[in-house]
Amino acid sequence: MNVRALLLFAIALAAGAQGPDWIPVDTISPAERSQLLSFAARLETEDAAFIETTLAGIRVAALENDGDYRRAAVVLLSDLVRRNRRIISRQGRVPVTAASRITALAIIADIGGHDAHESFLEALKNDVDPSVRAYAARRLPAIGSDTQGALSAVSAALRAAIRTGSGEEEILPYLDAIGALLDDPWIVPGSALAEALLALANGPYSARVRRSSSTLLELLLER
Repeated sequence: MNVRALLLFAIALAAGAQGPDWIPVDTISPAERSQLLSFAARLETEDAAFIETTLAGIRVAALENDGDYRRAAVVLLSDLVRRNRRIISRQGRVPVTAASRITALAIIADIGGHDAHESFLEALKNDVDPSVRAYAARRLPAIGSDTQGALSAVSAALRAAIRTGSGEEEILPYLDAIGALLDDPWIVPGSALAEALLALANGPYSARVRRSSSTLLELLLER
């Protein structure tokens, strides 16, 4: 760890009953607060392997606890994933790798419940790496109850991928997610999605992309 991370770690261990606003005061013990603060300090490192080890520790601790501890862990993990952070600074240092951001999202999906939905939407909309956006899209249909909002976000990501000429490794997870979301009979797809699927079905793409797009278009016509 760098000097700043070591200092933060020492502060975390001595935090006692105090804690930042993302850690509830009344429902989490001083020991649990110190543990969460130490996790936050460790995530300041530039060492990708150490970050992965820390994320594994957060997963174990969150699964051993519940309620507000898990919610605080989701806030911390979401901060690691997002671009504009308020807990973990890392200004001027090596960015968190896409692999670590995906690991953080996977933990959020496992422990976050309804709190995970916004984290996945933000990753889908704002992450700079297509592999992270694709992962968020794949997991999003099974997270939360706002299928309409999820479909809108995935549809927007699909249209952006077509517009920017993204590869099929990003487009295919979007199509899979849209297919899963369309299982909801109350969802309203919108004409923009149909136009995007039509462009894929008739565009210079692989047979798999064209076939998936055509199948989804047929589902839209049946609604």
